[in-house]
Amino acid sequence: MSSLQRVFGALAGLWVLSLAAPAGALTIDPSQSSIVPQVGVAESLSGTIDVAIGSVPVTQNTTFDVVGLSALAGGATFTLDPASPSPGLGVIGVSGAFLIPTLFLAVDPGGGAFPLAVPNVTGTALFDVSGTLLRELSTTFQIDSGGPEGILTVIVVAVPEPSGLLLVAAGLVALALRRHAAHQEIVR
Repeated sequence: MSSLQRVFGALAGLWVLSLAAPAGALTIDPSQSSIVPQVGVAESLSGTIDVAIGSVPVTQNTTFDVVGLSALAGGATFTLDPASPSPGLGVIGVSGAFLIPTLFLAVDPGGGAFPLAVPNVTGTALFDVSGTLLRELSTTFQIDSGGPEGILTVIVVAVPEPSGLLLVAAGLVALALRRHAAHQEIVR
């Protein structure tokens, strides 16, 4: 196997890793995520979610914890409630289904944050074939806005963040190609 083939193999491996991530940072996909009011216009939802899973692969019920959240929709920001000691703690089963009994959020529509407790947040975590790399996280839940918008349906689909490893791999490929070209010049 040539050095060029090894570099391309390594690049392919890094690309596969970038498509799945261990429990960690996920990007909320704004093309699939939104807040849909009962009355009014839907707003795209974007941002990041950080999760920690007790044990992967999940072979029995284990902890599922949203440890970071930074989301934006329609000018409002959503974060975990800093006053709660475990604002996103729940459980995940072997099937990937998770339950957060109460998700404690801080919502800031612009002008000051207020706490919001969302009961029974359920969803699904999809893993790669090894069961160790998280490929997608999805949930849909409802919140009573208490205002003219009525019930808000929150749809979240999150995928792994693009890996910085890809940039390193691209640099390595460029160096390998340059080295290979230089070697070919010497051989001629």
